[in-house]
Amino acid sequence: MAYNRTKGIGPRGLGVSPLKQLKSPSNYNTGDLIDETDHDNSIYQSSSSKGKIAGTDYNVENLSEIQEDEQGQYVTSLDDSESYGDGNRPKRKVTNYNQGYKRDRDTLRPTRGKVFIKK
Repeated sequence: MAYNRTKGIGPRGLGVSPLKQLKSPSNYNTGDLIDETDHDNSIYQSSSSKGKIAGTDYNVENLSEIQEDEQGQYVTSLDDSESYGDGNRPKRKVTNYNQGYKRDRDTLRPTRGKVFIKK
């Protein structure tokens, strides 16, 4: 089955080159939940540790939906009593099994750029 530029692949001319079928990375939108695989393979800029942390330091269940401000996109750590989509999160201290008891809410941002990228 040779590739034919005008007719596609195969004897019936169906399809396109397999290289053209590869998805290019795209950005997450505000309000999306970050995919667990993308999260585990990411490194974030953390507000509480004042440095970079691996995505595996937080379970994706303990993170909010993607939010945005003038600095770009971010996610925040959630308290055990909160869930994504709750909206207003007035508490500054959170308790969850990743951070511990009554710790400052953490804000995670992409290390490069201003948006989270789907891989």
